[in-house]
Amino acid sequence: MIIRRPRMIKFQRSIPLYIVLLLFAIALSYYILIGVYTVIEPDMNGTKKTSQQIVFIGGYPRSGTTLMRVLLDVHPMIRCGPETRVIPKILNLRGQWGRGKESERLTAAGLYPVAVDSAVRSFILSLIQNAGENALVLCNKDPLSFIYLEYLAEIFPEAKFIHMVRDGRAVINSLVKHYIPDSRYILLMSI
Repeated sequence: MIIRRPRMIKFQRSIPLYIVLLLFAIALSYYILIGVYTVIEPDMNGTKKTSQQIVFIGGYPRSGTTLMRVLLDVHPMIRCGPETRVIPKILNLRGQWGRGKESERLTAAGLYPVAVDSAVRSFILSLIQNAGENALVLCNKDPLSFIYLEYLAEIFPEAKFIHMVRDGRAVINSLVKHYIPDSRYILLMSI
């Protein structure tokens, strides 16, 4: 009598990674769009919230932020647009204005933090809105703007944030492989 062993089922990748990422992006965009259809109410300062939902994508450079932007851009109600590279610089300037002699000078000129924050919010919102076509959900992908995540959440309380996290070894490998001499990495290192 011949005894046969049962065949072992080997795990194989039956679903390519890009399909999984696409399904994730669709589910994420649905989650983001749920927050779009809310009633617009005045916030604490008496100013009205924007009728458009704002989404910020950030994380360490080379952590997958561009892939997330591309996946969200596929949705017809979402527009991400290009990386501005201006927003992190504005946020860095705002951080400098909040301390030392600059803060004293602004206060002496009658520009209190609430007024400066309102101007920064309007400027950033204008940059995002004018970066492309109009859409229900506007998204900004500036990885280094997440250094100022707490401040962004303060001036955009209705915004949603997607923080991309990748294994640090893979990030460093990608940075070395795709070496791009850029001053924005120096900004990150100086903090």
